[in-house]
Amino acid sequence: MLDLDGAYCCAEVFLNGDKLSFHPHGYAPWLVDLSAGLHPGAADRLRVDTSGLQPSTRWYSGSGLYRDVFLWTGGEARIEPRATFVTTPEVSAERALVRIETRVAFDRPVPGAVLRATLRDPTGADVAHAECGGLGGAAAAPTFALEVARPDRWDLGHGALYALRLALVGPDGAALDEETTRFGIRTMTFDAAHGFRINGRSEKLRGGCIHHDNGVLGAAAFPAAERRRARLLQEAGFTAIRSAHNPPSLAMLEACDELGLVLMDEAFDMWTNAKRPRDYHLWFEDWWRRDVEAMVLRDRNHACVASYSIGNEISERAGHSGGAAWAARLAAECRRLDPSRPVTSAFCELWDAPKPDPDDPEDGKDAAFPHWRVPDRERTDRLFADLTAPAAAALDFVGYNYMFRRYAADRARFPDRAVWGSETFARDFFDSWRATLENPNVCGDFVWTAFDYLGEAGIGRGAWHDPQSFLEIPQAYPWRAAWDADL
Repeated sequence: MLDLDGAYCCAEVFLNGDKLSFHPHGYAPWLVDLSAGLHPGAADRLRVDTSGLQPSTRWYSGSGLYRDVFLWTGGEARIEPRATFVTTPEVSAERALVRIETRVAFDRPVPGAVLRATLRDPTGADVAHAECGGLGGAAAAPTFALEVARPDRWDLGHGALYALRLALVGPDGAALDEETTRFGIRTMTFDAAHGFRINGRSEKLRGGCIHHDNGVLGAAAFPAAERRRARLLQEAGFTAIRSAHNPPSLAMLEACDELGLVLMDEAFDMWTNAKRPRDYHLWFEDWWRRDVEAMVLRDRNHACVASYSIGNEISERAGHSGGAAWAARLAAECRRLDPSRPVTSAFCELWDAPKPDPDDPEDGKDAAFPHWRVPDRERTDRLFADLTAPAAAALDFVGYNYMFRRYAADRARFPDRAVWGSETFARDFFDSWRATLENPNVCGDFVWTAFDYLGEAGIGRGAWHDPQSFLEIPQAYPWRAAWDADL
């Protein structure tokens, strides 16, 4: 089984000249079964082609195999890939209940096969055991419930990770297959009354958005570079990262797990409507389900993942192009695969919606940009609230991009709505953080951006105030980076 963590983009996998797989999403992982095309005892030629379609993103995409590629091996009796799901439905300082679901498959009968589970704490000590027998005839979906006394809970800045070892054992005691899954024992909740809580404690997430690239290293997700970036952000005071606007690399997930950094896991930057001529909208309707599944199944055991975001500044959020139905469809798929985590999406102002006053070309423009005059803010706020409410209804909490001034008003309009500042400008941080602290339904604030990125060149540049050129991006050479980050 070939495991590709990311290839940009429209990747094709060939084995001995035969095409086995096509995958358009440039950031979602995917698996390719190579079994049927292999020649035991002989040389096999594996080739991965990518097509760097441009323009396909609003930032620097990179190209090719920019993330890790792994080869998984298994036999006729095996634990199925990415089938193991670990949750902690009951957690306290005294005890924790660890629930394990998985699937095993047998291409030939193995009478007497047993699946054994061993749980090790962060120090490496065995703390729980269980086994499930009666396997070996056909596929099965065994479950375990393990109890841990006085658990070492994963928390902000405390990346305590447990290790679950599953071993499928034959009647002679030999291991037929085995896998190890790292996870954290913790609780995370988002609600309008308490905002964000971790292990029962209310916290305001001090978050930062990041793109996928590593600056001068380009798009390549070198594990050392991903860990360095996460470490530097934590040392600067961040407690959370938003992966904008695509699933992160496995290396970034592992770094956040180990450091105790919360991560917001985002799937898409567009749905059916394009933001660039050759972007993912061309494949969304046919591929969204497969890519959501790939993201969630890879990421759902990572302690750092607090929620799934189904999109960023999606134009359909305002109701057109079936936006509310798409939001419900995407959210339901996330919950089907992982009912333990909430679903969100990052909304922005109605820059792409009809103006509320056709006689005033400036009415309704985004309040994040002070040089844009908004004659009737209250009317514009009501328009946003009414048009986005159906899509927001599909979410467990709502992301607000550059809309911290709406917190109080929307808290009155939607008393059961939890929100988070999914993007805020650093220049507005004093006001956005104050609004975050003053509203209990606001879970945290995520600056755009925490770490500088390639693309949208010069959007954060210092320049003489010119309303006409403010959003003219990218800027001409020598601008290369966005230049709007804390680091």
